[in-house]
Amino acid sequence: MEIIVVSRARARTWRFGLGPTRLSSWLVPMAFLFGFGGLMFAAGFWMHPTAGLLPEQVAEHWQKDMAAQRTELDKVRQQTQEEGRALARRIALLDAQVVRLDAAGSRMVKIAHIDPSEFSFDKDPPV
Repeated sequence: MEIIVVSRARARTWRFGLGPTRLSSWLVPMAFLFGFGGLMFAAGFWMHPTAGLLPEQVAEHWQKDMAAQRTELDKVRQQTQEEGRALARRIALLDAQVVRLDAAGSRMVKIAHIDPSEFSFDKDPPV
């Protein structure tokens, strides 16, 4: 038997002959490899069927570390929420002061009889 592989990109062909001698020369090592791998898997499974993947001491240590990290994360999350609320309050105060300054500026424009096109407080300032 012969397998022919054709490549369009390289415009080449490869031929692989699979005669009985060549096929048997590949079958024996592959059977040995799969058999050996299966035996190793079975031996590992039968030697410790009830043992976990990690020793109990390591698992307990990791659980304690994770619990400590969770509590620290909760504290940090709560602190950032409080800081976010404080920042929102500060921004609201600044916004209120800007509104008051805009109102005072528009009133000054009317009192001083300045051209309203020079100081337009109704539009956002350019950035």
